[in-house]
Amino acid sequence: FHCCGSALSAAMGHCVVISAALLSSLGAFLFGLDIGYIAPILECWSFKRDVAHLHDASAKISSLTAGFIVSIFSLGCIGASFPLVSTYFLDSWGRKDSIMLGTLVFLLGCWLQARAGSLLMMCLGRLVSGCAIGLLSTTVALYQSEVAPARMR
Repeated sequence: FHCCGSALSAAMGHCVVISAALLSSLGAFLFGLDIGYIAPILECWSFKRDVAHLHDASAKISSLTAGFIVSIFSLGCIGASFPLVSTYFLDSWGRKDSIMLGTLVFLLGCWLQARAGSLLMMCLGRLVSGCAIGLLSTTVALYQSEVAPARMR
């Protein structure tokens, strides 16, 4: 009977590792999605009208402004994944709570972007989302390595 318990325990360990890998790959998908979806949004007439406050459908958002909107997300990622920042959350909040916090902060950033009525609010939402992804990028990888059995690392 002990042998069956050991086999069941090993199978459960594999399930935990596979689940952690699938969930973290979903996070990587969201990271790529967040970087990729902004280009068509910047060209959308409703975005130009409601957020950039341009009055002509053929008007363009300046290259500097568009570049800043795109890049501030990455700046947030870099800032939050910086070791002094991510270590604070990992040490004081723990791995699981840091992942939950990062997820909530990401949702806040998405909400800010969805409700943006100005370029400033859009940039703030992108920065907040970027910070969340930066924190999650460091935290999830560490959590994955901790939940995986030593023989699977």
